[in-house]
Amino acid sequence: MKKLLILSMMLTQLISCQPAFGAEVIDVERLATAIRRAEGNDNYGILKHIKGKNFRKACIQTINHRLRTWDGRGDFLSYLSGIYCPVGVKNDPSHLNENWLTNVRRFYATSN
Repeated sequence: MKKLLILSMMLTQLISCQPAFGAEVIDVERLATAIRRAEGNDNYGILKHIKGKNFRKACIQTINHRLRTWDGRGDFLSYLSGIYCPVGVKNDPSHLNENWLTNVRRFYATSN
């Protein structure tokens, strides 16, 4: 019975794209909203043209993909920021990316 319960928990985590067993749990919808607020634009900071222009969907797909590839070390938002909004890139001459992680954390923490 214990093995079945553990297997059930692991399957639930796998389906929901969340890390298992005490790791950080991310509310993907809430995080996408926090990213939108931090970016301050309707394209969620996405610079490439996407099919159908559904930027929220693309943001959520990115979050879910990165949840699957994250190894669980460190916190997820720090991991995501290095990919989604890296510091020191050429397309950020004003160094705005340096504020992304702090802003996303704040908006994520204060949103419902």
